Amino acid sequence: MSGLFQALTSVAAAAATQATMRTLKRAGLLAVAGVFIIIGLCFGVAAGYQALTLSYGSLVAKLVVGGAFLILGLIVLLVANWRSNRRQVQEVGTTSVALAFAMGLLGGLSRKR
Repeated sequence: MSGLFQALTSVAAAAATQATMRTLKRAGLLAVAGVFIIIGLCFGVAAGYQALTLSYGSLVAKLVVGGAFLILGLIVLLVANWRSNRRQVQEVGTTSVALAFAMGLLGGLSRKR
């Protein structure tokens, strides 16, 4: 019986390791993409500010850029609050359910003796 338990725990550990590696890889790629997006946004803002400065003057350009960032920040804040209020559905894979069932069954069988 312990051989089956060891096999199940090794499968669970392997699945957890793979999921962790996928998550870390995805987080790393998202971080790199975020850095590039921020750099692109900074250059876009600098170019827009310079164009506004040439057209309308420095004070108006600062007010326009500051107001645009204020509005964007408020929109992000509203979206974040709206999404957190929605009910989140968690999906559970069949492998996880089967593994949890088998481990619970083995735990119950081992306590009967």
